[in-house]
Amino acid sequence: MPFIGFGVAFIWAGVEFIGVVVAPIVAGDLLFAMSSLTVIQRMTMDAERNKEVIREFDELGDGRGNLGRLDELCAPDIVNHALAPGRPQGIEGTREFLQTARRDIHPARWLWSEIVAENDLVVQFGSRELDWPGGSFRGFDLSPGRFPRDVMFAYRLVDGRITERWAIRDDLAMILQLGGLRPNG
Repeated sequence: MPFIGFGVAFIWAGVEFIGVVVAPIVAGDLLFAMSSLTVIQRMTMDAERNKEVIREFDELGDGRGNLGRLDELCAPDIVNHALAPGRPQGIEGTREFLQTARRDIHPARWLWSEIVAENDLVVQFGSRELDWPGGSFRGFDLSPGRFPRDVMFAYRLVDGRITERWAIRDDLAMILQLGGLRPNG
């Protein structure tokens, strides 16, 4: 096949430049190069859209968002691996958690966070500050108070809706800060 030249593709994620692809193009590969660039652009746009979905879902967890949007953000059969035992699965369990967390009375906020997305997975990591009303948590009697702790949330999205959610929280930091345990020494 005859050599046509070099193809150059500049890859952007929103307004952020993320790379360049340079490849020799022959007559039969021109269509392949163009379709590959389209796939890369679509993957970047999907990742950015998924990050926006997570930002909006996160507002629900902070008590600032519109809970009526939950059905648009999550699939009806979402598997929320972070729900406490006894909570229903699916979107109703997530809705129940968000309603009973009462973030309007016990606010939560990010001190800092990073959101990374690739294909259908989004990971958010950072440090959150929460107000605890006092009471039992994982078998420990905790005093009311404000505390920071590191957290990580991971999400799987399909067609722009959350289908799975995981959470890893530094519960020990919370328990120590709110007086549930006293370190020796």
